[in-house]
Amino acid sequence: MRIITPQVSVEDALRISGADAVYYGTQMRGASNAKAKRELNFQPRPLEWMVNTAVAHAS
Repeated sequence: MRIITPQVSVEDALRISGADAVYYGTQMRGASNAKAKRELNFQPRPLEWMVNTAVAHAS
């Protein structure tokens, strides 16, 4: 399955969302918890808003 994501030009994004949003969307690299999970036994908790959203949609 191929997921198609909408694309917006940098100029339009600057006008609509501002410089910070463009920076976060184009310049920052991704992050991973893999090292913390592996070396520190990090176990992130479920985000409350996601759990509540899933419960609401299941009803």
